[in-house]
Amino acid sequence: MFMRPTVLWLIALLGGCAGGSTGERDPLGAVPPDFSVDVSVWADAAASRQHHPDAYARPGRYVVLADGSLHWTAKPQRPDEGLPPWRRFLSRRDVAELWSLIQQLGMDDPRRGDAPLNVKLIEPEARQLVYLAVLTGRGDAWAFLRRADADQAPDYAMLRLIDQLSMLAWSDVETPTPAGPRRYDFGPDPYARYR
Repeated sequence: MFMRPTVLWLIALLGGCAGGSTGERDPLGAVPPDFSVDVSVWADAAASRQHHPDAYARPGRYVVLADGSLHWTAKPQRPDEGLPPWRRFLSRRDVAELWSLIQQLGMDDPRRGDAPLNVKLIEPEARQLVYLAVLTGRGDAWAFLRRADADQAPDYAMLRLIDQLSMLAWSDVETPTPAGPRRYDFGPDPYARYR
């Protein structure tokens, strides 16, 4: 008994649809669309160590914007001093892993953040490092302010976040020269409305 060609075609199509799905979800599915992180590390002159092997002890600033662009500088820079130079675009997986780390560290909840603060009034004391992480997501913004002596590491959450951002920023290698135009993998060009 022979089956009609249309029935065979339908069976092949349904089998292809069922077998073609890998079950892999978009890694950004859980990341808030307005997610960004801005981490600043600065110190007084006595505690500033530009060439320390650990990222947490070096002054600098890491900014990841909602479009996946990562900006970084090795200079002590506060959030109110503008955006650091562009470093690279993160992949969707990198952004998802960064958000996952923030969740694991318990830094994804605005209620756990510090009270609103004026960045201009924050000054490191003698031989002290100041760490400020400002996060946005789900229409909200919150911050974590930590201080540590120059010869000590900050709390575990800040230490892990700075290590991850330092690795993503390739902070231990020379600044790459971008070849060609910058690509936007996270949707439309966010600057299009200004043109």
